[in-house]
Amino acid sequence: MVRSGQLAKYPLAIISKVLKLLSECSLTAYNIGCGFASTIHASSLGKAFKQQGCHICVDAFHGYAHNYACQTKNHLNGIQGAGIKDFGAIEHFFSASNALTPWDDDKHLNLTMMIYHNYKQSINIIVLKSLVLNGAKASLGIQDGNLEAWHQEEIEYIACLGKETKWDIHTMTYVELLQKLRDTHDTFLQFISMVPSDYQFLPPSQDISYSTNVSATRKLETHHRYHAECLDTLQHEVVALEVKMGVAHQWQPTSPEYQETMKYMAMHTY
Repeated sequence: MVRSGQLAKYPLAIISKVLKLLSECSLTAYNIGCGFASTIHASSLGKAFKQQGCHICVDAFHGYAHNYACQTKNHLNGIQGAGIKDFGAIEHFFSASNALTPWDDDKHLNLTMMIYHNYKQSINIIVLKSLVLNGAKASLGIQDGNLEAWHQEEIEYIACLGKETKWDIHTMTYVELLQKLRDTHDTFLQFISMVPSDYQFLPPSQDISYSTNVSATRKLETHHRYHAECLDTLQHEVVALEVKMGVAHQWQPTSPEYQETMKYMAMHTY
């Protein structure tokens, strides 16, 4: 076995003991429980672990250090039945055992009182917070099913955050090209609008402004040539993408597909 700071054989041995003693629907916390779940399922314990409806999560202390996508699935706050425990009891025991004085009646009494106070806190939460929750649901007109659905939507949204399907990428590219094409076309029209309404052709010998403003004239010509080439390139790319996507008529800003894509792009940017 590959040596590391935390060898897998030790937590696997604990899981084996849990399956034998606690049987069904046990919840185990481990600081790397999110990744260790795949180790359990790949081991000989995987079948029994799944059949008994057991679950492994991340304790509250380490859970907040994991990314939010992990927390939506493995943190205690999102697991029904986890209660108010932070699953850090083993650290409390280790801390107490490291003290110079041995375990005595006072420590057992303190442990008992901690369990008792946790029980009282749980009862108060169930009684008092339930009233507040029911009042909030009644005022907002929502049911328990809405809360469960929103929680699942959050998990799915976070899991897909930053990912795009091929359809989205192609559609976004098409709309971006349309925007660039429209901007370039507007710039090209601005150049045309600069032509005087009373324009008259002047032979080079009579064009005094050209000889006196050579630099400005060349910049204007370069600017025009650049945008003309960009316009041709963009038109070619737009047509090629329309053929590939099967777009019969070019999308306009008023098109439903165009507006839907713009909303998606705004959300994607956000």
